[in-house]
Amino acid sequence: MEALKDKVKTLEKVIEKNKHLSLTDAAAQSGLPLDDAREAMQVLMERYHCRLRVTQGGDLIYDFGNSLRRRDEKTWQERRDEIKAALWKGFQVFFKAWIAITLVVYFVFFVVLLITGLLALSSANRDDKDRGPDLSGVFYMIARLFQEIWIWNTLTSTTVYRQDPYGFPYKEYQPRTAKIGKTKKKSFIASVYDFVFGPPRPKEDPLNNPKELAAFARQNKGIVVIPEVKALAGWNEDQANDFLTECLVRYDGQARISENGVLYGDFEELTRSVSKEGDHPIVWYWNEYEAPYLMTGNSTWRNVGITAMNSFNLLFAAFFAFAYKPAPASSGFWAHADIILGWVPFLFSVIFFAVPIFRSFWVRRKEKERLRNNVRKLVMKNIFTNISSGNDTLPETQLLHDPKNSIKVPQATAREVMKELVIDWHGEAVPQNDGSLLYRFEQPAFELKEAARLRALRGDSFDGGDTYIELNN
Repeated sequence: MEALKDKVKTLEKVIEKNKHLSLTDAAAQSGLPLDDAREAMQVLMERYHCRLRVTQGGDLIYDFGNSLRRRDEKTWQERRDEIKAALWKGFQVFFKAWIAITLVVYFVFFVVLLITGLLALSSANRDDKDRGPDLSGVFYMIARLFQEIWIWNTLTSTTVYRQDPYGFPYKEYQPRTAKIGKTKKKSFIASVYDFVFGPPRPKEDPLNNPKELAAFARQNKGIVVIPEVKALAGWNEDQANDFLTECLVRYDGQARISENGVLYGDFEELTRSVSKEGDHPIVWYWNEYEAPYLMTGNSTWRNVGITAMNSFNLLFAAFFAFAYKPAPASSGFWAHADIILGWVPFLFSVIFFAVPIFRSFWVRRKEKERLRNNVRKLVMKNIFTNISSGNDTLPETQLLHDPKNSIKVPQATAREVMKELVIDWHGEAVPQNDGSLLYRFEQPAFELKEAARLRALRGDSFDGGDTYIELNN
C-alpha cells in the first residue's frame, strides 16, 4: 500500500505540470513502469475530476482540466447554494413555528375579542327568547386548526401523475388531507404553509444516476458509450464524460477504445451477477419531466381564505400597534398590549405576505428554466430514439415533434434548445434544394452502432445458476 502511495505521489507531480496526457506520457514523464502508471492513474481518476478523450490516432487521453479539482471538493457555487438552502430551511422551521403560534393563536384571540364585543353590543337589545348567534361552527374550526397545527410535513408518500399547461407529464406527491364533512381535502394548515413557502417538490435520490447507469451496463453486457450516458442522465458532452469516468472508478470499470476508434466504458465486473431483479429501473432522461414550480398549490378560494385570515390579523394588530394607547394606570398584560397584540403580530403578518411576494420572482425564473429543461428532454428524445434506430438524419420538424401531439412546445424555446443540442451531439446542418435543413448526427450514430457490435461479440461471461462451493459457518 505504501508503494502505491509513492507511485500516486510521483504521478500526481507530473499531472500538476501536464494535465492532458496519455498513459504512455504518464509513464515516460514519471519514470514509472506502464503497469504502475496505469494503477496510479486509476487512483488519481478516483481522486480528481477527469475526462477521457480519444485522439484521431485512437489514443486515450486523460484530461484533468485546467487545474486539479478533487471529486469531494465543492465549488464556491455549491457551497453557496448549500448555505442558502440551510438558511432557507432554518427560516422555514422558524417561521412555521411562528405561524403555529401567531397566525392561529392571534386569529383565535382576535376572533374571541370580536365575538365578545359583538355579544356585549347586542346583549342589551336581544330578546330573552333569542338564543343569539350559533358559534359552534367557529369553535369547531378553531379546534380543527389546533388539531392540525403541528403537522408540518404536508406531503404523503403517494405519487400521482399530472400534466402541466404545456402537456408535459410529471410526477408529484399527494398533499396530506383532512376530512371535511364526507370528503377529504388538503388540510388547512398545510395550505397555510404552502401559501407562504410553496408546496414541497419531490426529491430525487442523488444516487439514481449511478444506479441507472449500473443497471443499464448490466443489461447491455457491460458496455456503455457516451451518447447513452447523455440519454440516461441528460448530461452535456463534458458532464457525461466526467460522469462516465466517475462510474468507471466506482464500479471498477475500464476505459477502452474499440478498433474503430470509439471510446466506451467496459463494466464487465458488473455483469457478474446472480440476479438482476433488484436493479434500479432504467429511466431515460426524457421520461422524467420536471414538475411545475407552484406559488401555493392551493385552490383560489383557499388562498382567499388564508389572505382574509392574515389580513384580519394585520388590521387588528395595526390597531393595537398604532392606535391603542395603554392607560397610565394599566399594568400587566394590557400595559404591553401595543407590543403583544400590536407589533408582534403586525410584523408577522407583514412577513407572511412579503415572503410569497418575493418568492413569486423566484418561481417565475424557475418556471422558465423548467420549461427549457422539459423542451430539452423532448428534443433529446427525438435525437436519440431516431439515431439509435438507424436514422441519423432528421429534419428540423422531426427534432421539434411530439409523437403524441399532446405537448405544445413553445417554438422559440424549442429552436434555441435545438441549436444547443445539435452542437452538443455533434450534428451537422445539411442544406436542401428547397432551402430547408436536415441535421445529420453521424458521430453519435456511429458510436451507438459500435456499441451494438461490441455487445454482439461479447458472450455472457457469468452464470450464477450453479453453486460449486458453499461454505457454512
